[in-house]
Amino acid sequence: MILAAAPANPAADHTLSPTATAVLFIIAFIIDWFAIGPAWLQTRLTFACVIIAVRQGFDDSPLDKWTVDNASSAIQVALDQAHGAYIAGASAEFLVGCAVGVLTIWSVGCMMPVKWSKKAGRIATAQFKETPLRKMNPQVWLMAAPLGLLADMPAGWIGWLSMGLVHVCSFIASPLPGLVFGAS
Repeated sequence: MILAAAPANPAADHTLSPTATAVLFIIAFIIDWFAIGPAWLQTRLTFACVIIAVRQGFDDSPLDKWTVDNASSAIQVALDQAHGAYIAGASAEFLVGCAVGVLTIWSVGCMMPVKWSKKAGRIATAQFKETPLRKMNPQVWLMAAPLGLLADMPAGWIGWLSMGLVHVCSFIASPLPGLVFGAS
């Protein structure tokens, strides 16, 4: 079935302790603020750290529920403006999942090297903007935080891609708290 739900929530078993999750936020801040490493690696590593720290720290929390409720409410207000039109019957929660899916596609494009654009198309030319030393990159944080919270909302192939992105970021970022600060 093409529109099957996304795979089960990988963060439900919490692969990081609360301390390691907090340390992962600190690592993301340090990498981003002090511009550690080449820019292409810095933004991708910060993204991976933030998405996993948010996923581990806030998934299924009141903040997660608040975010879904408010996004659904905003979309429902827009749907209600249709006043009985056929489109007004659309599911607001499903549309939130679609918006998260679009954010996932954009994020995957930003993570791809530009040289992949010959094979992947123009999506590979989307890149995180570089920031100077001692300045946070808001694009990275504002893309990773909602994906960390809501990656399980999209359905179908995009849901699979969204959760796959979380799994890849988890593989990259989860060992860092233990390696850098010894946090388990």
